[in-house]
Amino acid sequence: MKKILVILATLAFHSCNAQKSETFVKMDKIPFDMNSGNVSQDTLRYDVNGDGLKDILLQFDYRNFDVKIPKGNSGHELAIYLNYGKNEYRLKNVNRKALWVIHTSIFSVDNTTFCIVNEEGGQDPNNYYCYFQFDKQRDNWNMIKYQIKTFNTGREVLIDEKVYKYENQLPFEEVSFDKLFGKMHNDVGEPTPLLELIKVSKAIIYNLPNTSTQMYLIKGNEVEVLETKGDWLKIRYYGKKVVEGWIKKTDVE
Repeated sequence: MKKILVILATLAFHSCNAQKSETFVKMDKIPFDMNSGNVSQDTLRYDVNGDGLKDILLQFDYRNFDVKIPKGNSGHELAIYLNYGKNEYRLKNVNRKALWVIHTSIFSVDNTTFCIVNEEGGQDPNNYYCYFQFDKQRDNWNMIKYQIKTFNTGREVLIDEKVYKYENQLPFEEVSFDKLFGKMHNDVGEPTPLLELIKVSKAIIYNLPNTSTQMYLIKGNEVEVLETKGDWLKIRYYGKKVVEGWIKKTDVE
């Protein structure tokens, strides 16, 4: 299959040598509709199949305000690319349902195991952990356990854990946050929304900080603040249609 050179400003991958000289990576395919979202800056490089080479865990987020998210998809996707040397990476697997809440992270446990964390936020004090391990016989990653930890007491406490027997381990691509944790997450209740009024005459809406759209809000519009990042606010606006995006903090201050 003809390789394509992926040049994405949001990726900005670099080689792992001391000079960190810029190196574009070759990927055989992209399993996302790049017109519907953005590659996350949280994309990581870990060895996840035990061959000593750093692989790529590529995260993709759909834009919520003008794109219909496919049914059954959480809106956040994770693709695993294996390293074949010479900056060449091949798509191995994709999960479209495990990344769920706004704040997610991934960390390496060892060179065959990684963990996806859907982090606490709003009124939900829980962190949800899914551990995946590479199995050479099945040539895939499988969920070997999950954990739920809470910060309700002011410190992290394990409140639930399930370790899967080999024959019951879930394949990476089938793991769904909603099926595993949806009831507990939803039972926490919705947080009281933080509402702000637009104070400037015209507030541009951005897909991502510094990536503007043609949409804007006007003075007096009320927005719900979903997330804060530096000088930016992720907001939701309820008009003729629901719009989500980023605005500058100074637009509401």
